[in-house]
Amino acid sequence: MKNNKLFKLAKCALLGTLLMTTTTSAMAYEPVEPNANYNVKYGVKGQERLNKLNKLIEKHQNSPLKTKLKVVNDFFNDFFYLSDDKLWGQNDYWATPIEFLGVGMGDCEDYAIAKFDALTRMGVNKDNLRLIYVTANIDTPHMVLGYYANEGSRPLILDNMSTKVVPATLRTDLLQIYAFNKKGIWVVNKGTSKFAGNASRLSQWNEVNTRTAMRLPIVDFTVI
Repeated sequence: MKNNKLFKLAKCALLGTLLMTTTTSAMAYEPVEPNANYNVKYGVKGQERLNKLNKLIEKHQNSPLKTKLKVVNDFFNDFFYLSDDKLWGQNDYWATPIEFLGVGMGDCEDYAIAKFDALTRMGVNKDNLRLIYVTANIDTPHMVLGYYANEGSRPLILDNMSTKVVPATLRTDLLQIYAFNKKGIWVVNKGTSKFAGNASRLSQWNEVNTRTAMRLPIVDFTVI
């Protein structure tokens, strides 16, 4: 009996040590670091947004997942919505996270891409995140970010049109068409995702990733 008690105490002590190590060890802080001309191009307001995001990333490195999703969704949803033709002079332009931060405005895919980037910097596994192309309210093209707990699960939705991060099953206004990340593309049918191959076929996704790696915008903007 005494040996059993000692074993249980030792087991509890070991578990407590492991939990303490897991919860108190800080993850590597990965701030957004644009190149030097960011300040020149985007000015004081752009720098303020950059500083706020980096503080948010640092603050929530070890926060629960639910908190990370909520604070990132809230941060970017404060940005102003403006269509690509008015902001970039193009019909469909996917801004890098740095460009979106710099101008402080954009359309649906810009919100989704920036949230994807910020969450990975907070330590969320990028394989659990997918950009999802949907139609909203039957026929409006739209893009959101989804968090998938595992390969076969249905996602939590981060949407620039909603302050709430909720399961896709509650977003009956959204019809999922396909989802993607750097790992691949998934076709979605009645909420069920089926892997459909490499994401290299998505030229805009590849192009925005290239520009993100460069850390510099290659397109000028005119704010109207």
